[in-house]
Amino acid sequence: MILLKFLFKLTPKFIKDFLREYFNKYSGILNVHEAGSKKLLLSYIKSPFYTDGRNISHPNYFECIAISDTLKKYNISLDVIDYRYEGRIDYSKYQYIIGFGAPFQKSFYSKGSKLKRVIYHAGPNIQHTNFIEAKRVNEFNNLNSLSLSPERETYWPWVFSTVSAHAIIHTGNSWTRSTYNEFEQDLYTLPVMSILDEAHEPIKFNDNARDFIWIGGNGAIWKGLDLVIEAFKMLKTDSKLHIFGPVINEPDFYNFYKDEFEDNDSILFHGMVDINSNPFKDVVKNCAYTVFPGSSEGGASSVLTSMHLGLIPVVTIQSSIDLKEFGVLIDDLDVNSTLLAMKKALDLDENEIFRQKNAVIEHIKKNHSIQSYKNAFEEALKKIIDI
Repeated sequence: MILLKFLFKLTPKFIKDFLREYFNKYSGILNVHEAGSKKLLLSYIKSPFYTDGRNISHPNYFECIAISDTLKKYNISLDVIDYRYEGRIDYSKYQYIIGFGAPFQKSFYSKGSKLKRVIYHAGPNIQHTNFIEAKRVNEFNNLNSLSLSPERETYWPWVFSTVSAHAIIHTGNSWTRSTYNEFEQDLYTLPVMSILDEAHEPIKFNDNARDFIWIGGNGAIWKGLDLVIEAFKMLKTDSKLHIFGPVINEPDFYNFYKDEFEDNDSILFHGMVDINSNPFKDVVKNCAYTVFPGSSEGGASSVLTSMHLGLIPVVTIQSSIDLKEFGVLIDDLDVNSTLLAMKKALDLDENEIFRQKNAVIEHIKKNHSIQSYKNAFEEALKKIIDI
């Protein structure tokens, strides 16, 4: 086994990606635990149940573990299937299915099945997200005479799955919840968690740390990176903008901003990074703000994680980040609103920055921990399964 792991590390990335994709799509059902006569099928991802949890870049890993732990607590047996799996499934073995994707969709066509189906959305209503991303990309194209395509558009028949499910679980906050107003089923809202190691050492910020961070995943326009770059270029400041994420995987967008990414001393592109790593934390030491004009999020985990380190959020309401006694709201999805919010953030004095940083950290610990998610899922499960 050790030799196989070593050889896998030496394998080129494209081969690793192919093997992972093949395994996920065709390897079938994984039994996680047997805990009682009731049995649930989770249509999500399988990797949390055979990896060690290091270098995790998305909360879905911890979501799966929390779901498994909760089911085991209530003596409900668990099988998991990858959401992309296209093979045959015997649904008669299960009383419940939670998740999304192909296995969830196909469960509606299983003859004689008495499944209770609970669809799981990691964020807003998919119809809303598709529309908003398309709108933002179209605006960007018209402004810059380009022809980029949406990066996150979802083509599965999620609408049918959502309308037909017995209940809906989604991650996010009250704004995210509002995107489901047209649906009539019971709706359960779970908080997104920070993926920062809860035992991390507190950041010791440098004196006069005033830099900005933008950190996000795929869909740079959807996540407002274009608005941040354009606003920052208009901002008269000695602060720097640090950009983290897989932007280079969107070559048309990257090439459009290539000069900013590669030749602008004030805009520093770092690419992908482990948020628990020292290189990332060394950058954070010079920062005060995490800026994110997201257009349709279910609680942007990248923002929550950077908040966990003590950065003050500068966000839109659509980022689904609750601003309490901290943060700056970006009023609209445009450059001017982003610029005004960034200026407002820079106007905070040192005492207020110190106060808000501490308030942000306490808020994340209280409301966006793994335990917070687990507690909310448990309350939803009790009502859905009547336990």
